[in-house]
Amino acid sequence: MRFSEPLATRETALGRLSPVAKLTAAMILSLALVSTLDPVAPAIALAGMLLVTPLFGISLSRLGRRAWPLAIAAAGMVLTTVLFTAERAGEPLFWIVTTGSLADGLSLALRLAAVALPGIVAFATIDPTDLADALVQQVKVPPRFAIGALAAFRLLPLLADEWRLLVLARRARGLA
Repeated sequence: MRFSEPLATRETALGRLSPVAKLTAAMILSLALVSTLDPVAPAIALAGMLLVTPLFGISLSRLGRRAWPLAIAAAGMVLTTVLFTAERAGEPLFWIVTTGSLADGLSLALRLAAVALPGIVAFATIDPTDLADALVQQVKVPPRFAIGALAAFRLLPLLADEWRLLVLARRARGLA
């Protein structure tokens, strides 16, 4: 699966929504989750999002294939927080890992996933041409900016293909 393929078709409920509405909803949810410090709100938002996503015609396996860099970032955040935290509160678990640092790391990773996943779903279901049209018609941005956004969206698949060709060329030369 190419990284830039749309997750939802136009026949689904999410595919019929305006790109501006999708981006606005993702931004509101993300900003609300950034402002909270407890792990309960991101956990509820993430669970709700994962429960509702199949209703919009997006399978969880396709979403997982699209969001795997997010899982690596969350794991890195947990590891970094556990190993390099200044406060070592709680019971010691292993070497320098404590229950407090592990809880903090898991809370940050959960917040990262809950903040980033709405954006991943929103951008993965937006057609670039529809985005440019909606930016000009609904948000009243200058057409030059909308065409720039359209060009950026259309170049992403080309960059992925070029990267894949570079990897194959290095492999053919015996460098990879």
